[in-house]
Amino acid sequence: MLEKLIELKNPLVFDSSSIFNFGHRGNLESILIDLKKKFDLIITNEVIEEITKNEINRDFYEEFIRKYFLFKKIKLKRESASIIFNLSAKLGKGELSVILTALYTKGTAIIDEKLARKFARQQNIRVIGTLGVLYLYFKKNKIDEVWFRNVILNLRNNGFRIPEINNETSIEKYLFDLEK
Repeated sequence: MLEKLIELKNPLVFDSSSIFNFGHRGNLESILIDLKKKFDLIITNEVIEEITKNEINRDFYEEFIRKYFLFKKIKLKRESASIIFNLSAKLGKGELSVILTALYTKGTAIIDEKLARKFARQQNIRVIGTLGVLYLYFKKNKIDEVWFRNVILNLRNNGFRIPEINNETSIEKYLFDLEK
């Protein structure tokens, strides 16, 4: 199951939750810098609206977005109507825009919400979450286990709703259990 996490395809299209995780929740800018060397990092207008509607972190995220992300607006094709209809009742505008952008660019959607990832996979879209990206870096020995575990703790402490990881549980088992 975790092997599905390994392959990323350009561009990477980020949803708001993953941007929060790479931003103030997890302080994962070093990974964004590395990803930006290999991939176009895309954000949609709908995701920008979700991120900047809260005044508390607005200035931080406006700069964060300018620094790392390309803006992408897609022109919907006629055959998208059924996809949009099926997804719009169940997903937010940001998630829907990320899924459609990843579909049309043939890229990878970076989405943390399970339901949105499920719908993306039903459309044969490559999808991964924040922890999947971290796992990819872990498997490539670009980050170590202690750093990974500390990021999980930091993300949890800053509002990312994920379970605790204890020292006895392997990273692989932790991620496998999250996917259930």
